[in-house]
Amino acid sequence: MVRQKTITMEMDRYDTVNELLTGIQGAIDSAFPPVSDIVVSKIGEVGQEALVFSTVNSPDDGSVRELDIRAVRSSKSQMIEDFDNLIAAIDADNIYERQAAEKAIVTAEEELAEAKQVLDYSGGPVAEAAYAVAVQNLADAKAKSVELNEKYTTEIDSFITNFQGHLDNINTIRSDIGGKTNRMELVLNRIGDDNINYSKLLSNAEDADMSEIIMKLKNAENVYQASLSTGARVIQPSLVDFLR
Repeated sequence: MVRQKTITMEMDRYDTVNELLTGIQGAIDSAFPPVSDIVVSKIGEVGQEALVFSTVNSPDDGSVRELDIRAVRSSKSQMIEDFDNLIAAIDADNIYERQAAEKAIVTAEEELAEAKQVLDYSGGPVAEAAYAVAVQNLADAKAKSVELNEKYTTEIDSFITNFQGHLDNINTIRSDIGGKTNRMELVLNRIGDDNINYSKLLSNAEDADMSEIIMKLKNAENVYQASLSTGARVIQPSLVDFLR
């Protein structure tokens, strides 16, 4: 008897294979109380681990490498989550912050130009100090702008890298589906060919050639008529036969 259960798990709660193993084992035990006869274990080297499902206290004890998973449903795809992260990175606050940094550069440049005019016109320690402060303010404004732009660029680059990974996964899945589709079409074509061949064999075994059958029937009829005629001639009836 096949036992079927729907097990729902939040996969983003698990960061390591061991945590995932424990979570799956707990979910299976909960699905088949009081204690499940399915044991989950781990094999393989680090980075290439695989989960093995074995049975205990069951007529079918043994290691089962494949788990019959009918459907996997995700509440939210990783690609959508990456899109959300990108939107959060370029939200209104970030844009306003970058615009404010650009305005700060323009303001610092204007202040530097005014300080330069004062320094050229009057000179003196006060003008020199004001000019130095204006130079530093401009440098700080440009550094802040570069920092925000680098952060923005990093978020974009990270999204592009993640999105490329999603595209690779999609292409891999499409290739896998395409291969399975091709194999299925091949099987269907073979089944169609077999049906044709079986139909031909059945026709050869059961169907009749009308012209050939009629010819054989006529030959048999002629033989039968000849036999009757010959018998009638060999056995001539007499008056004694009638008296009997």
